Amino acid sequence: MGIQETLRGRGSRIWTPVLGVMTVAVMAACGGGGDSGSNGGSNGGGSQPAATVQGTAASGAFMGGAQVTMFDADGKTVGTRLADANGRYSFDVSGFRAPFALQATGTAGGETVTYVSVLPTKPASGATVTANVTPLTTALAALLAGGNPADLTGASALNSKVSSAGVQQATAALRAVLANVAASAGMNAGSFDPISTPLTTEGQGADAVIDLVHVTLTANGVKLASRGAQLTGGSIPEAVLDASALTKPPAALPTPTTSTNARTFEAIRANLQACFTAAPAARASATALLTACAPAFASDYLNNSYSAAVDFSALFSSTDMNGAVFQAPVVLFNGKADSGEATAFVRFPFVRADGSTSQFTRRVTNRAGTWTMTGNQRQYEAAVTRRISKVIERNPGAGIASRYETSLRVLLNPQTGLGIKAQLVRVTGPGLPGAGVVLARSRVCGSSANLVIQNLNGSPTYAANDPVAPNAVISSSGQSSSTVVLAATPLKAGDALTWSSLSSGANTYASAPLSDGDIAAIPTFASYTFDVWYLNSDLSPKTTLPTSPDDSFTVTSSGGVLMPSVIARQTWNEIAEGSLDFVTTGGGKTGVQTTVDVNWTQNAEPVDRALAFGRQFAAAVAPAPAAGDRTFIQTNVPSYLQRSVTVSTAKQGSSAFVSCNGATFPAFASAGDQRTVEIRSTTGDDTQKFVRVVGTYR
Repeated sequence: MGIQETLRGRGSRIWTPVLGVMTVAVMAACGGGGDSGSNGGSNGGGSQPAATVQGTAASGAFMGGAQVTMFDADGKTVGTRLADANGRYSFDVSGFRAPFALQATGTAGGETVTYVSVLPTKPASGATVTANVTPLTTALAALLAGGNPADLTGASALNSKVSSAGVQQATAALRAVLANVAASAGMNAGSFDPISTPLTTEGQGADAVIDLVHVTLTANGVKLASRGAQLTGGSIPEAVLDASALTKPPAALPTPTTSTNARTFEAIRANLQACFTAAPAARASATALLTACAPAFASDYLNNSYSAAVDFSALFSSTDMNGAVFQAPVVLFNGKADSGEATAFVRFPFVRADGSTSQFTRRVTNRAGTWTMTGNQRQYEAAVTRRISKVIERNPGAGIASRYETSLRVLLNPQTGLGIKAQLVRVTGPGLPGAGVVLARSRVCGSSANLVIQNLNGSPTYAANDPVAPNAVISSSGQSSSTVVLAATPLKAGDALTWSSLSSGANTYASAPLSDGDIAAIPTFASYTFDVWYLNSDLSPKTTLPTSPDDSFTVTSSGGVLMPSVIARQTWNEIAEGSLDFVTTGGGKTGVQTTVDVNWTQNAEPVDRALAFGRQFAAAVAPAPAAGDRTFIQTNVPSYLQRSVTVSTAKQGSSAFVSCNGATFPAFASAGDQRTVEIRSTTGDDTQKFVRVVGTYR
């Protein structure tokens, strides 16, 4: 169970949450852990019995060692506890005033996560009440807040938005939507309460309800998707709740039809644990799994055209994985293979010996009653990936300001598998233009591993006004973008954005921005169709294409698209000022460059890629720019511990087979020229998260 979106509460720095659990040593004390801040145990010298609030921090798995902080109506901190190994904690609220808010931060699903809960009334002296902190209590808090649930940890929002009547109304709305899910978990659907129903056994009862629901925060509420339903027709059942749902809840999610959970995939987890207990040399060779790791994977494993030995080569060879501990698997959704076999898309989180966390997500398949990791069995490396970006404009212009963007990245790698044959690809699905996004091979240096967006109108031909090849079948592109920006919101309130004026590096902007309602309508686990037309057998481009594609397949995203206002709640890494001469008008690196040194401060997830882009304006306005008019280079960061990397134009290529010997980033010296420096990290739910600094010569 997880929440897509960061909650930034008081004194916390956290990022996108997903499921998992890390057990740490239990701190002794009747309060269920260590205490800091105000003394929540004071009750006037013991003359009055304690008024106790107890509960469990859980993401589905119990969050052992989570830091739980409680706030009261006066803005006081009741106390901070470390939850015990089962996620449990307690507070004495004698001497404090209701309503209360709780915030729990811990490790889950390979990430640091934060959840929020509320308690509208104070227990009587000598009484004990339950107030859990989970993704579902966070969903309830989002409904009460009408936006960011972490706002409720502040006294003003807590007093104005949390009341007994309001909590009862929000609970009733959630109860109505979750009635069938709760009943399937053996709960009384009419009395199930995310806040007060005790979480007694991991994976059972009320905790099973958490496992069966995926939560995505929206601008003014929440979207719930059923993990207990099988993916059919490109989506699973879901419900969007906002203020209107408090009086008229949406229809209940259907009764779950599948019962997979962490225990279902325990054998795979144990095999992975055994694999990475072995030394790197015993895990795999360059081409095959060795004895220690072979049991963790199907013999015919294939994922995005890669064998297991190749797909996991970086992890297999990494000494950083020595001593890694694999945690409880997280089920994202269930499906069915073309063969009719049951499948599931499962996340496998782990904790390295140094305490850092990560995860990978793969398809598993039930073969003759045994679940095994098979990969997606696809002979293409292809994906539609959710991207969120913090875009900083060094030289803002009219209608152009620093902003948050939400995007979809459309990938097909022409270097591997059957992608080598691809000339054109048309991708259709939720959030993309109805006619489809057309991908083509690019002449831009740095594009060798991906096709780029040629148009958003689904056409396999160049435009009628193209001066080089009007209406001819597209053979290659001078573009560098594989990302469609869907919507944006300014970083600063009051700044104006003109959609048609926005442009930043290797990105394509939709013809019009999507509304929050449009984004909410994109299924959480959306399916996209790739129609592929092949090159000639000698890999030369065809001049005519058949009406029907040579191949078609579908891919499914691993989570929901976030609204720009929700993205604004994230914590972000920061590119160092010393790396920005490359994008600064009048800076020290405005001439032709072959390298860019990128340094950063890590405030959020580890940076896994750095990027640099350069474009000459005169070439950019031409319908068919030449190969050297723009350059877009991406460089992987070898270690999660690094804080710098050099992006270089050396040894680069293009997907259109254009030579890139001597490639450079063009000069930044004429009006309209543009450069960007970017860093990427990846959240626990596989959302790509960019910080992009844009310099435009004006």
